[in-house]
Amino acid sequence: MNTRTCTLSLTLVSAIVSSSFLLLAPRASAQGSFVAYGSGCAGSSSQICASNNGTTTQTPRYLQNGLTFALKVPASPHARMITGFELYSKAANSLVTINTWLYADKGGKPSTLLASNTMAIGKTLGWYRTKFSSPVSIAANSTCWISYSGGTSKMYFPFVSTGTLGTHVYFWKTQWTRAFTTNAWAWRVNCRMEPKISSIGTPTINKTHTIRLTNAKPKTPAILMIGIKRVAIAWPGAPKCSLLLDPLVLVTLMTDKSGSLDWREPVPNYLSLRGKKFPHQFVVLDFVNAAGLVFSGGGEVRL
Repeated sequence: MNTRTCTLSLTLVSAIVSSSFLLLAPRASAQGSFVAYGSGCAGSSSQICASNNGTTTQTPRYLQNGLTFALKVPASPHARMITGFELYSKAANSLVTINTWLYADKGGKPSTLLASNTMAIGKTLGWYRTKFSSPVSIAANSTCWISYSGGTSKMYFPFVSTGTLGTHVYFWKTQWTRAFTTNAWAWRVNCRMEPKISSIGTPTINKTHTIRLTNAKPKTPAILMIGIKRVAIAWPGAPKCSLLLDPLVLVTLMTDKSGSLDWREPVPNYLSLRGKKFPHQFVVLDFVNAAGLVFSGGGEVRL
């Protein structure tokens, strides 16, 4: 991760909010906290957001039959922007192409078709991906189904001998069957992710903690904003993106190849910082919207 220390840090902010910032605090450190608030908006970074046996290295044992299967993706407490999914399989002889779908859930079975595409599967055992033409929004606490049909293709079932059992249905004649939870299916769902802000280490007077950004676009500029007051202002040209603080300090940074960065934040030994709250938020250059910007949620340093 990229790491940078900025000596402005909270010293500058505390100078703005307190005329007594030069008073030294006692030697004993005053431990604070880091509290997440608000929500960010999804950027172009796509990562695994749901999986079943998503790290398996076992070899599937059985060849696929001609049925169409749908695999249940359990609900998440967070909204998801699904870009595609992966199956753990291989072709028996030569490259095969299968059809793939994403369905909404109704009554514990697939219902409305949300997206479709194809997936190419080679002879090497591994994870094979289908990608939808546009991300599909799945509301928080909502179940969905990923589906595929091998047709007459000779591919291996994407399930393994041991692991977490997954729920599936299959299409028989004119309808989906009842649900079965009998096989260790191996699948992974890909989602657009919102940049995430967090703190490594507890913010403490006279110590240094790290403000971390993850899930951002790789190798792109990012700005860490620090303020003294929360706000909630929708950003023009960036749907679902909001400015969550009134910024006083801006720190220009760059994400690494994994879409992450670290910023070391020293908290000076000033008595006036006790009880202060400093909202933080990242804004990342990412051309997924007209503004070319995406935002993390907020994170408040409390001392």
